[in-house]
Amino acid sequence: MLNFKDFISDVKDKSVFVNNSMIISATAFELLQIGELAKKQLSDDTKNDIEGMPWDSIYGLRNRIVHGYDSVE
Repeated sequence: MLNFKDFISDVKDKSVFVNNSMIISATAFELLQIGELAKKQLSDDTKNDIEGMPWDSIYGLRNRIVHGYDSVE
């Protein structure tokens, strides 16, 4: 099974990223998963122990990907 690192191993600069729809889709999916897990799987105690992490912004990005996909670039 491939993991995310396999998809991005050849990405050396922004132009490689923006011209590869598979990499863009894989990245969006990974960010969606991170946002979902941050909101639903991590306890408030765990989140409070990690200082400086913008949890609301992480979940907000997840919401933009899921619900506003036509406006995400």
